[in-house]
Amino acid sequence: MKQTGVRVLQFPQGVEWHDGQQVHVLVTIAAQNDEHLDILRQLTHVLDREGVAEQLANASSAADVARLLSKPALEPRLDADTLCVNFPARDPQELALAAAARLRQSGCVDNSFITAVAAAQPTWLGKGLWLASSAQGVNQPALGVATPAEHTLESAGHPVHALFCLAAHGDAHRPLLEQLMAVLENGESQSLVGKTSAQLLATLAGETASTQTRRVRVLNPMACTPAPPNSWCKLPAPRPCQFKHDWKKAAPRRFPPLA
Repeated sequence: MKQTGVRVLQFPQGVEWHDGQQVHVLVTIAAQNDEHLDILRQLTHVLDREGVAEQLANASSAADVARLLSKPALEPRLDADTLCVNFPARDPQELALAAAARLRQSGCVDNSFITAVAAAQPTWLGKGLWLASSAQGVNQPALGVATPAEHTLESAGHPVHALFCLAAHGDAHRPLLEQLMAVLENGESQSLVGKTSAQLLATLAGETASTQTRRVRVLNPMACTPAPPNSWCKLPAPRPCQFKHDWKKAAPRRFPPLA
């Protein structure tokens, strides 16, 4: 093996595989050592994206195939830059626009996303939580969260404790929906009002109110100094052991009778 490589074969009309399935794309890997594991991991991330397999089967050039396989996966985003806490809003619509603006500032969406959010009314999820979402103008799936400055804010007879602004993109935003469902299930939406960005992120991550976190940097000077391979499995050589016992002179051991 001279070097690691990948070859992709495309069959536009499809060929029958050994299990009767129609195959349109075949990926062959030649790898040194265990480099094929990284390649398989990257291929799994790419092929798990919605529509990529069909696009590979219908690609009309080698450049299109390379572009599809090289395109990085979109990671859903939820961090301090997508939060808007204690915003002086008068209704859920203003919270939705504030959250959408934060997503635009973070580079996750463009102006068409804000236009789509402004054109629709937020949906009441229950327990003081509201949702605004759109798939227009999304560069990266993300979840914006806006909380009102007023603890007693209401709209249409429902409390307003927090609004979630979801920038949807295929199914890449699914982990964000799972976090949203967890907030709905714990029934503590009122506690979101008045939290700082760090506290709000901790709550969305499932941490309790008593949890304390601190970020530290750990220096490991030996991290880049591996031991030589010939010292990994050095064990002392076994030595013969002699054992002598005179069974005739040993006193018999008596056990109590069984009940």
